[in-house]
Amino acid sequence: MFDSALFEVKPGPFRPLAEDDFVPWAPRDDTSEASELLRRWEALAAPLATAPRG
Repeated sequence: MFDSALFEVKPGPFRPLAEDDFVPWAPRDDTSEASELLRRWEALAAPLATAPRG
């Protein structure tokens, strides 16, 4: 379905994310707010999925 990838590079060494390493406006995972935000982002991106390529 998706043909895109995102590769993020950060200076090392690897350190697992801390609880406070997320943007303050983002809802916590597994909440209704997170589901609603994802639904809105998917609705915004849907027209791009059918845009002509090339």
